[in-house]
Amino acid sequence: MMSSVKLTAILTPPEPTARDGNALRAARREEAAEIVAALERELGTAITMVECTLDQAPSHGLIVVFDEAIRDYASLGPRTILINAKRSSVPELLEQLQLCAAIEAQSYFQWRSRKGVERGYGLLGRRDIAARIDARFGKAAGYPPETENYGMLASDRCRDLPSLLATYLKVYVGRLAPDDPTGTLTTV
Repeated sequence: MMSSVKLTAILTPPEPTARDGNALRAARREEAAEIVAALERELGTAITMVECTLDQAPSHGLIVVFDEAIRDYASLGPRTILINAKRSSVPELLEQLQLCAAIEAQSYFQWRSRKGVERGYGLLGRRDIAARIDARFGKAAGYPPETENYGMLASDRCRDLPSLLATYLKVYVGRLAPDDPTGTLTTV
């Protein structure tokens, strides 16, 4: 079980001009619910799922986002786990915003479509955290390149992508706020 750090999954609303916004909203919620449920099981804690714009993000705790609009909210970076990131932009987003972690779109798709087959691989995470969870940097053709501070993590000790992310988050939270048992992790 992770410390009392709050996790919130943020689903940004569809653009007002989107055709059939309600169907899009429902599809996004269903897709997000899958990874949120897997993380809840792995972490042993509830994750709140809300629909709001990123400027309405909670001022504390970690946030899970499914939208690269995070680039406009740099102060949220260290508290953000970006899911379904575009391969071409994720290295830049990780470094510029100092994101907590990210899951690139192809890795996310593989987890969603191959449950029970895929293993603990596919999280883009910080090098300093990788060393603390005994993860290695994986190499695969076409995956985002390693950056100064981030790379594609793999761990034989983790059964799947959500368990790898949960293991990573447990250490990451301690790194962010070692003297903060309340888990407030406020935005600066």
